[in-house]
Amino acid sequence: MVGLPLISLLLRENASVNVYHSKTVNLKEKTSLADIVIVASGCPLLIKEDFVKEDAVVIDVGINRVDGKLCGDCDFLSLYDKVSYITPVPGGVGPMTIAMLMHNVIKAAKGKIGIIDSIIIKTHPSNGPHTPNIFINSSIKLLISLKNPVIIIRLLL
Repeated sequence: MVGLPLISLLLRENASVNVYHSKTVNLKEKTSLADIVIVASGCPLLIKEDFVKEDAVVIDVGINRVDGKLCGDCDFLSLYDKVSYITPVPGGVGPMTIAMLMHNVIKAAKGKIGIIDSIIIKTHPSNGPHTPNIFINSSIKLLISLKNPVIIIRLLL
């Protein structure tokens, strides 16, 4: 669900794309040459510090449960000081997925039932006491880490 669409988007932007999988021979040597490493392998903690070069950008799309805790396909703690940017798991690409889902809901609803006035994403107490509710008008631009959001869509009919 990630690989082919992502490859198409990157190629459309004239990126040079190399595709590897968890069984690729010499995976470490190959990924350590990349400026940007996007991982969606389904293998918990597969990518470690020696798999990437200094100041690389690492986007971890994977989400796994190991010993009752969520983790990505990358070893976040070992990569954190080496890379220039890394997405955390949980809280990295997941909220963007939610935002784009809401964006597509708005687009679909506008075509079917009228105009969507706004969306409110209410935060769950597990996000902490200082996490504000988020109000989004019909042009969504959101990149925020939320656990268990409650999404309210208000329509103008």
